[in-house]
Amino acid sequence: MSDTVTRITHQSYGNRVSAACGAIIFCPVFVYLGSWLLIWNEGFSIKQHRALTEGSKLVVDVTNVDVINPSLDHLPIHFTGLATTDSSPLVDPLFGVSPSSEGALKLQRHVEMYQWTESSHSETIKNPDGSTDTVTTYTYSTEWEDQVISSDSFETSSGHENPSGMRFDSATFTADTIHVGAYPLTQEVLSQMDWFQPISREYLTTDEIPNQELQSETILHHNYFYYCYSSPRWPHVGDTRVSFSQVPSQVISVVAQQSNGVPTSYRASNGNSFLLVEQGETNTEVMFEHAHRAVSLQTWLLRLLGFVIIWIGFKSLLEPLAVSTSFIPCVGYLTERVTNSVSFLLGFCVSILIIAVAWLAYRPVLSASLILLALCCGFCGMPHNDEEPPTNQTEKMGGWYDEIPTAQAVPVQDDYGRYDYDASGYQQRETSYSNITPIPVSHAMSYGATAPPRNLAFGATAPPSSMEK
Repeated sequence: MSDTVTRITHQSYGNRVSAACGAIIFCPVFVYLGSWLLIWNEGFSIKQHRALTEGSKLVVDVTNVDVINPSLDHLPIHFTGLATTDSSPLVDPLFGVSPSSEGALKLQRHVEMYQWTESSHSETIKNPDGSTDTVTTYTYSTEWEDQVISSDSFETSSGHENPSGMRFDSATFTADTIHVGAYPLTQEVLSQMDWFQPISREYLTTDEIPNQELQSETILHHNYFYYCYSSPRWPHVGDTRVSFSQVPSQVISVVAQQSNGVPTSYRASNGNSFLLVEQGETNTEVMFEHAHRAVSLQTWLLRLLGFVIIWIGFKSLLEPLAVSTSFIPCVGYLTERVTNSVSFLLGFCVSILIIAVAWLAYRPVLSASLILLALCCGFCGMPHNDEEPPTNQTEKMGGWYDEIPTAQAVPVQDDYGRYDYDASGYQQRETSYSNITPIPVSHAMSYGATAPPRNLAFGATAPPSSMEK
């Protein structure tokens, strides 16, 4: 079952501006935390990869796990074998449940209680006067949870009260002595062996519960011991169910440092350490490959987290600008989008710069080479002022412009001879009549000659096409 409650919160324009200005003080805090996380993450990632690489070069494969070789002390070793125990079978002292498989290494009790849970969804509506109305919808539903949920922190606790504590506690029971051949497995190794398998219904019985009162209350429902007020089919708040799981005896592979015959974490020369444990028979190369992948995945997740923290810091710095213009139509919308984009770009650029600086500290030669290569590529990609202009362009006012085509003089044949012309007029070049003198244009006009076109190009004048006496 579930129900919802809606709350509307109004915030005036002045309160929004005051809150945004007050949030500026968090900018350096978030930027510092994000920067510290990125620097630590890059350093740890590089050192951990180096530690794994060092271990992969020094690791020794142990073929016979039944005999411990003292000469391998303080060296990383790899062995594979069946993890078993010589201890008595595990038993849950409260419910009398034992693992279904013989020689199980771990037994786990998992307790859940039916409780109210709260989830919320908010939507902010911006008003024309710069104020906002935030509509928050709280949804209450009942779920099975393995931890107590305090209903005092709910927006509406009335009608959604949860019990103050669990009826039973979850617990894990581990065999006293677990070993692979002659190698004892320490808690450091066992903590990574969390491959639990559920114990099915046929291995569960209420007859083994030591407490008679508790036994009478217990209902075996599917794979659970059920404690309820009415029926398991219709659970109520406060109902409790208990399930059980186990880690059976199985083959495991371990890469660790042998210390006095005991496998422990290998500490590399740079101070970082590792301990690799996997199910089944896995060779050394695959185990180290899996370890490198796990480190890389963690590195990228922390990089993303560091970037988000820095982005939030810059967003808090630019938030007053977006809030102060929110009441102006269009301008407020554009300002908000611009500030979001700028804060994102600032966060991204600062994160990349911090990562580069961190790599410069741990791998100076490689980082300096990459930076130098980037600078050279950037310089080569920049335009240079000494480039030759195209043949049809000329430089004016600091730029290159296309030249205006000029008119060229063309010889014209008329009845008197052949003439040339240029910007200064025309002159006789060849004539069959030596006593003929070129007639100026002004005189030719008086005889009815057609006026030549002017300013063909930079003052050039075409010769008359015809003359009539």
